[in-house]
Amino acid sequence: MIDASKFLSRIKWDKNLNPSEFEIGIYDRVENRIIYRKFTDMGFEKGNKFSFFIIGFDGKECEIPFHRIREIVQRGRIVWKRPVK
Repeated sequence: MIDASKFLSRIKWDKNLNPSEFEIGIYDRVENRIIYRKFTDMGFEKGNKFSFFIIGFDGKECEIPFHRIREIVQRGRIVWKRPVK
């Protein structure tokens, strides 16, 4: 299975995929649960292979490490899930 950052790159660049169909499940350490955000709400910094940016529920930009991604969902169906160790 490919890692989350490679899957996100495919969503971003593959012309056969519609980025607005995807949601990203991110582990929230404070709430101890997975929260879901639209792929189109994410921002990527060129050359940064460790994290991405997203606007938080409070309206502030947050930097999230890729390892916090737990699931990627397309139209309500899980298409990628982090393997359990």
